[in-house]
Amino acid sequence: LVNGTPMITFEQTLLDATEVYESAGVTLIEIEIHGNKGVLMSYENGRGYVVWSDGEYQYRLYADDPEYRERLLPMAESVPLPQ
Repeated sequence: LVNGTPMITFEQTLLDATEVYESAGVTLIEIEIHGNKGVLMSYENGRGYVVWSDGEYQYRLYADDPEYRERLLPMAESVPLPQ
């Protein structure tokens, strides 16, 4: 939070088998987090998303502000694996 406004949001959900991502106005880069496949999405308007799965859960980090978009991948790599 910066002045009460969320800059980066994290979500964890059960895997829903969704591997189709919005593609209008977005650059998609395949990534790997802890050996698991994912995607880094960078939108023209500055938004950014990192989405990956460990086979059981899907994880998402997103930022609406381009200043914070560059922090998403390091943050994703810092998320511990489930035990």
